[in-house]
Amino acid sequence: MKQFKDEVVLLIENSRAYVIPVQAVGIGTTIVIDKPFGPELNLGPCFSLDPCSYRFKMTNKGRRTHLLYWRAEGGTTLQQCNRLPPISNTKGKVSSCGAVFMLQPLRTELMPGQTAEMVLEGSCRTPQVVKEKLLCHAIVGKEGVKNLIMQVDVTCEFIAPALQISTREITFRVEKHPGDVLTLQYKPLSLKNVCSLPLSMVLALEQPFCICTVDQQPLPANAQPMKLRSGEELQLCVRFNPAYEKDLLIRAAEKALKIKFLEHPHEEQVTVRGEVYFPNLQLQTTAVDFGCILNNTKDVRYMEMTNCSPLVVRYHWSFLKDSQVNPVRFMETEPLALGVEEVFDILPLHGELQPGQSQHVAFSFFGHANTVTQVRALCRVEGGPSYEVALRGEASHISYLLDTSEIDCGLQMFNKVTEAAVTLQNSGRLGFAFVVLSPGTGTAASPLPGVPLVMPNTGYVGPGKQQVLKVCYLPGVPGVFCRAFQIQVGHLEPEKVSVKGEGTFPRIHLDLPRNIKGNAKYEKILEKAKEKLDKGSQRDEAIALGDAAAAKPHMDDLGTMWDAQLQMQMEEMLIEEHALEQQKALTSCPPEDTAFHQRVHQRLLKAELPEYILDFGYVAPGDIHTHIVKITNTGHYPASFHADGYVLYNTGFSVCLDRVKLLPYRETKTCEVRFDPQSASLPLGKVDVVLPIKVTRGPTFQVLLRAIVAEPSLCLSRDRLEFSAVQCGQSQEETIQLHNTFQVPCKWSISMNAPVKEVDKHLPRSEHEKLLEEMKCAPCVFEVLPSAGSLAPGEQCHVQVRFSPMEEKCYRGELQIQICQSSQRLQVPVLGRGLESRLEFSPAELELGPLLPQSHGEEGTAVAKTPCEVYSLEFDQQHLAEEQLLQTLKDDNSHNSLLLPPCAPGEKLTVEAQERGIKMKVDVVDPPGKVVKLGNLCIGQTVKKIVTIANNSAAPLAFKLRVTSTVPELQEAGVLYLKPSKELKLKPRGDTCKVEVTFSPKRRIQPFTAEVLLECRGLVRSLFVGSLVSLDQDHLSFGAVVQQSYKCQRVVMRNAGDTGVRFMWDMESFKPDFSISPVKGYISPGMDVPFVVTFRPSKLSQAVQYEGLRCFIQGSEPLRLTLAGSCVGVPDTKETLTFTCNVRERQSQTILLSNPSSEAWTLQPIIEGKYWKGPELIHLEARQKEKAYQVTYRPLTMSSENKKHQGSIFFPLPDGTGLHYHLEGTAEAPRCSGAISRQVPCRNSHTELIPVSNWLHRPQRFLVVIDMLKPENLESSSVLQGCSYIDVPSSAKKDYELTFLSYKEGVFSAKVTFLSETTGEYLFHMVTFKVMASGPIGTVKMSTAVRQRVSSTIKVDNPLPVPVTFDINCEVPDVNVPQHFTVPV
Repeated sequence: MKQFKDEVVLLIENSRAYVIPVQAVGIGTTIVIDKPFGPELNLGPCFSLDPCSYRFKMTNKGRRTHLLYWRAEGGTTLQQCNRLPPISNTKGKVSSCGAVFMLQPLRTELMPGQTAEMVLEGSCRTPQVVKEKLLCHAIVGKEGVKNLIMQVDVTCEFIAPALQISTREITFRVEKHPGDVLTLQYKPLSLKNVCSLPLSMVLALEQPFCICTVDQQPLPANAQPMKLRSGEELQLCVRFNPAYEKDLLIRAAEKALKIKFLEHPHEEQVTVRGEVYFPNLQLQTTAVDFGCILNNTKDVRYMEMTNCSPLVVRYHWSFLKDSQVNPVRFMETEPLALGVEEVFDILPLHGELQPGQSQHVAFSFFGHANTVTQVRALCRVEGGPSYEVALRGEASHISYLLDTSEIDCGLQMFNKVTEAAVTLQNSGRLGFAFVVLSPGTGTAASPLPGVPLVMPNTGYVGPGKQQVLKVCYLPGVPGVFCRAFQIQVGHLEPEKVSVKGEGTFPRIHLDLPRNIKGNAKYEKILEKAKEKLDKGSQRDEAIALGDAAAAKPHMDDLGTMWDAQLQMQMEEMLIEEHALEQQKALTSCPPEDTAFHQRVHQRLLKAELPEYILDFGYVAPGDIHTHIVKITNTGHYPASFHADGYVLYNTGFSVCLDRVKLLPYRETKTCEVRFDPQSASLPLGKVDVVLPIKVTRGPTFQVLLRAIVAEPSLCLSRDRLEFSAVQCGQSQEETIQLHNTFQVPCKWSISMNAPVKEVDKHLPRSEHEKLLEEMKCAPCVFEVLPSAGSLAPGEQCHVQVRFSPMEEKCYRGELQIQICQSSQRLQVPVLGRGLESRLEFSPAELELGPLLPQSHGEEGTAVAKTPCEVYSLEFDQQHLAEEQLLQTLKDDNSHNSLLLPPCAPGEKLTVEAQERGIKMKVDVVDPPGKVVKLGNLCIGQTVKKIVTIANNSAAPLAFKLRVTSTVPELQEAGVLYLKPSKELKLKPRGDTCKVEVTFSPKRRIQPFTAEVLLECRGLVRSLFVGSLVSLDQDHLSFGAVVQQSYKCQRVVMRNAGDTGVRFMWDMESFKPDFSISPVKGYISPGMDVPFVVTFRPSKLSQAVQYEGLRCFIQGSEPLRLTLAGSCVGVPDTKETLTFTCNVRERQSQTILLSNPSSEAWTLQPIIEGKYWKGPELIHLEARQKEKAYQVTYRPLTMSSENKKHQGSIFFPLPDGTGLHYHLEGTAEAPRCSGAISRQVPCRNSHTELIPVSNWLHRPQRFLVVIDMLKPENLESSSVLQGCSYIDVPSSAKKDYELTFLSYKEGVFSAKVTFLSETTGEYLFHMVTFKVMASGPIGTVKMSTAVRQRVSSTIKVDNPLPVPVTFDINCEVPDVNVPQHFTVPV
């Protein structure tokens, strides 16, 4: 805008001139357009997807330069297209935006008077009316500001081609009856242009259809596009040629008439379909193969024939004789002349079928002997096609093969089902049916005993095929069996198939007698067994108890073998009798009851067998008796057995028998049975315990352990000893007899109880102690010889009691006879009287009267009375010689006193001749160490060793040598002996002699130590031994040990020498499967060191053997030990533990473990499966039963129906076995992690913190899914939202913020799920919000005079995206408010 000022001078003639000021304001622009352009421009209709253009010129009529800028602003259409992206700059191409206008050039500089050409383009993807405002800004002259000089509203109607078609589908239907001729068919078609723009069309239609003009003339192939003005209509027709195919089959053609527009890519289509119907048939098949039938038989096959046309069908069957070539072929050398009609027949040959009607045609084949025939049958249809059916047939005879007619089962468990297979092969060209005659009843797992079960018992075998017949047989009783069944093939004679073998069972034999006497049943069976053995039916069974490597047995051994064979025969007969009784139960039960049959099969071995008896006899309470029992496997299968040691608890009996695994046939296992009545505090009397030995898959053998607990006791010949008066210094002896009348050995000891002499307490301390000391040192006047001993049952002994008084008085004592391990106490009173020697003179005083000095003296006589001899020390010289002689003699008792027979008065002392004794010293010069090592020998070999003996005594010696040993095998003649066996004589001081030691074993002998004793003049002493340091066994067999388990055995090292030595095992040679403890140490003379050898195999192996493992002995050759065993796989699953819980929760189950051994166990279970855990160790005390072990299942992922969590737990047991459990877990969907309920006022935003836990040891990202439960769809007046994802650190918990806002009252429930997209695991919370009224928002205060009006405005906000209408209610009648109130968006 610019202001213009000027003056107009008005000159008036004859008057004065007037000056008129002129002022103007200039608006608008000096840019002029040559065509109508603004303020509105309508471009009219235009096809969409085709740009429209409008050209015009712009001229600068002003005097200043204009710099013009064009742009679009705003822009709305009659239809929304906001989501469409803008159009591209390339002309003719439309982007995904709906519509846009563009002016080119957008920037133009016009000098004064200059003209520029402009082009306005518009395009749209969809038909619609488009409006857009174009703005033109200009910088005029040197102004630096853009000014809007022009704006134009541009409108354009974008349309699509619109064509009105008379029909969208044209259908031709032609039915050709016999005799009809196919002609061209026509249908009309009209096209009308109903859009506002003219259209150019191109029509295309494929054969057998054609586009024609209204006068049925085909349009030329190169015809120009048809143009239709707006509202113009075009009449056409479509032609169909029904004879486009030359056959007579029903056919249909369907094509599309395509109408394309040159102005627009839009395309129209008209479906054109033509159907031609002939009399047609639908045959079920085009080939009938009779296969191979039996010679001279007939076979009929049926084929369904249906009229599939809307016309009546008339047909006729015949054979194509002209086209066949040798239709009949004979398999024999001489063919027969046969016509086709003699081989095949068709019924019916002709007929008529209504539309949709069906009929069965019968084809018959006559099987002439050994022929193969092929022919074609032709079905001719009147007015329709002909149909060919190929017929083929073959006739032959039945031919088959059985791979075996005898099934040898060999040795078979009589209570287990054995399975075999018989193959029935069809070797001919004719299939046949077979049937098993009397096939047996029951199921494969539970057939009837003694009856073969064949499956399948009927069936069909095609040519060249074979059928495998499964034969199941349950022997039912032990012994040899032979059964047969028959298979009938077709019409042929049945063929017999036999089943034979021997039913047996795992069994063992103990070298103990059987308890048969007194039992009528057993005695009767025993007689039958003897009769059967007399016939020699099973004499070879006794070989299992013999020693194959030993020499011929003695008669006693032969008798023992015969007795064992008799016991085995008796066992078989008892089990057979029991099995026959159990079979009666099978016949009363239906075959479907498999569980019942299995239980009966198990009970077949539960026969009551005679008990073995092991009688320990009489046993004292403190004694421990042991017995070695040999258990031999007499069955043909490796036997596994164990003793049920639980029954021996607190009975005094114990058995050292580990669980024996797979003891080979004819092998023997020894076990020690011990009876210790004191350990169980048993009372006196008889003890009977039955020990069951359970054989795996075999019978249970009962062993009656019997013992009588009895206290030792003695009978005395005298109950009182009374000595006569004895002079002091003399002794007197009395004898008492001890007699053991009981059946147990008796150890006894005798002590003398003398009366205790009291000492006056009031005496001075020194005198009091002196008297006590004298009483202690006072010799005993009663002495017992011997004071202790032992008596075998029924044995007697004499005990001498010596009385030696010390002073004249009466002595009284008591013999206390104590019996070891007995509560009996015997007391024998002992009485005696001592007399002192008295010398009495008569007269007591001798008076000689007065005497003169040097006179002859005077004699007097005095008579001395005394019971002993007296002598004068001054005058008697003989006593000096006797005293000197007595001093050379030594005492013969513990009181340093010498006992001699008393001498009569006046009798001289008589002493026997005596000599000086010297110490006997006999040494072994060679070998050093006094040890003779005989080494390891085979049976029948002999070894001889030379021993040099020296007499290092000062006197000559005459002695004998003998060998002592407790090993029974060494006590046999000719096994271990010395040469020379007669008396040897050696001179003193170094004289030597050679002794030959010969060892020739006749049977297997355990490592032993034999002692060589020297006998000389009643003196017996040890000279040398047969071995020094040795092992009680040089070979340990561990048997089968389960992988990952272990088994321990003991070996004992004995030192029979005179010096201690150090030892050390070569541990490297034990690895990796064995270990031993202790590895090294010191063994003293006469000491035993036990070693524990552990077998822990590292891999599966049938034979693990380590030979010659060395133990280094100080100063001697190494000892060698051989270890052997085998490693078997983990046993089958004992039980499957099933766990079911929700994911990330826990469930525990308990496994009961028992320790039947006599030693404590510490087990370390092996758990596989990442979702199961349990204690690392479990300790079981000896003989502890059913200790609980808890396994916990905590799954972190859910399982599916087809893929449950799998795991296992294996308990390796110290006996080499193991317990294997299969673990199966089902992790169900997680439970609700928490239910949150809150009360929230309206219009108040509430944030709820939901805890989210991460159960993994790594971070997790959870997708948050919010599902509304109530209401199902959340209205716009309520908001429940939160973040889409939440990250939780590993093994941590994090709060998720959930925001809730509602403008309505109500209850809102939602399920908030936190989903891990990586693993598919999730957790969820249930959230409930109860929306309450929020109360008043504010207070409106109004004040006015009475009857005066006052108004107040309340501001109401609408937070929703839609208009909201409020209903207003006011309970105050003086306040008026509108009833409805609408708040816009």
